Amino acid sequence: MRCRALPGLIEIAARFARDSLPAYSETTARFARDSLPGCAKFSTGVYFNNYIGSLMTFFSSIYGHHNPSATAWDEYKTEQEKFKLSAIASVRLDDLAKEITDRKIVCAVDGGYTNKTVFRDKDAHVSLIGRIRKDACLYERPEISDSTKGRKKYYGERLPTPEEIRQDDAYPWQTVEAHTAGKRHRFDVKTLPAVRWKGTGEKDVRLVVVRPLAYRPRKGAKLLYREPAYLLCTDTALPLEQLLQAYLWRWEVEVNFRDEKHVLGVGEAQVRTRAAVENVPAFICASYAFMLLAE
Repeated sequence: MRCRALPGLIEIAARFARDSLPAYSETTARFARDSLPGCAKFSTGVYFNNYIGSLMTFFSSIYGHHNPSATAWDEYKTEQEKFKLSAIASVRLDDLAKEITDRKIVCAVDGGYTNKTVFRDKDAHVSLIGRIRKDACLYERPEISDSTKGRKKYYGERLPTPEEIRQDDAYPWQTVEAHTAGKRHRFDVKTLPAVRWKGTGEKDVRLVVVRPLAYRPRKGAKLLYREPAYLLCTDTALPLEQLLQAYLWRWEVEVNFRDEKHVLGVGEAQVRTRAAVENVPAFICASYAFMLLAE
């Protein structure tokens, strides 16, 4: 199938940028029937794996500012930092802490939000629980010194990695009960009550290593094991049972995503304006929350 460019397209593109560069390539579009004009059979290189489609060739004009000024680049970097997911999550946690001041807030996040942007400089009544890598760098608390010279130390000696702690028999296992998957389970955990992590600076955090649970995908099948979990909590006084239960309940947010997207159709509303695009998903999620509260 051939498609001729509109008359004067190259001249129009040239007026947008004098340093525009033409690029040429081809692609195929699949169709269900070969009776359409310009369609033919194409091979993927695998025996008996052909498809019906049309071949399209085209030019693309590539243009733009290839060398932005230093000021424009700095402004772009500043705006980029503001709209990172971790930065937005930190702002929303701060807003939540301002709204709820009469009780402790225990919030569990996944590994993508276990970082300095989210965990550092939070209110005293906000406790964060997050998953870290098995090779994360952890440190002991620094020794107390009366000297006023030099910079204040935030970190002491380097500790073993969470994976090394899990395998080291010098750190004892404890048994903690928590509810998940419809019943209560007994979890084996190891914990260090006060360690330092560069994501929280001079503030102590608690490390919890959770031994993986054994399970059988079906009756009589081979015994399998889930992956171990390595958790950090900003509240070193939070009981282990409450800490572990809060992280296990974090999975409910994934259930919310499934129901909101596949049942209620969040993101499928046929709206066009900016206000509607922002408000319709929020309204559907709020309606879903009221429905759960009414049960």
